Amino acid sequence: MEDVLFRYEDDTLALKEVTLSIEKGEKVAILGPNGAGKSTLLKLAAGLLFPDEGCVKLFGKKLAKKNAQNLRKKVGMLFQDPDDQIFMPKVWDDVAFGPINLGYNEKEVRGLVQDALKVTGLEGFEDRVPHHLSYGEKKRVAIAGILAMKPEILLLDEPTSNLDPKGRIELMDIIKKSCETLVIATHDVNIAAQIAERGIVLNKKVVASGPIKRLFLDGEMLEQNNLDAPENTKLFLSMRESGYDLSLPLSTEDAVSELKKKLPR
Repeated sequence: MEDVLFRYEDDTLALKEVTLSIEKGEKVAILGPNGAGKSTLLKLAAGLLFPDEGCVKLFGKKLAKKNAQNLRKKVGMLFQDPDDQIFMPKVWDDVAFGPINLGYNEKEVRGLVQDALKVTGLEGFEDRVPHHLSYGEKKRVAIAGILAMKPEILLLDEPTSNLDPKGRIELMDIIKKSCETLVIATHDVNIAAQIAERGIVLNKKVVASGPIKRLFLDGEMLEQNNLDAPENTKLFLSMRESGYDLSLPLSTEDAVSELKKKLPR
């Protein structure tokens, strides 16, 4: 994105002066408070919206209405509310919808759907009615529908919102192994810490960008943008202030590993 500005029809400013770049293979978290423009940024990246000023490039090509449909085939986007994304009478039909419209033959569609259902833990759900499922199951159906299209980039809008702890863990496991290039818009810093390598703090414009651990150590910047450090990081900062020589972890796994190395049993 280069100098992107976007306003909604009621003249509400969503984004201004947004310049950023995400490379193939990166796992990036777009962090920011509610109303920061995170969802709008993802929709611009997916070619669902177009900027009022500046430009968006996808795979090196400038996104425009004439080429957006073709470029969009390489991008999968998970909306915040799965009910905005699932609409077919059966889970199988919903997951198969994308591959069918991409022109895969019947055998290929069957294989893609089966693989997507397996990855998302939905084997046996083929004949279930999506709208009778739990919220977390609906999220997984939406992700399965995206994965069945084999996207090169996965855009996730608040993927863990409104999920219980078990649902968040299950969804995180799916996300981690789902796609090489991930862009996750969230205000959940604990989820971002466990998935992303780089963070971009957004509040209408790009406030900060860099390795996720470095961003989480900037307490003043986080506070100014209504964000907080992950719980693991805050705990270890307190322990360091008490004299413990510990590296700062992001994930629970890193925290356990560091404690095993440094603390007596």
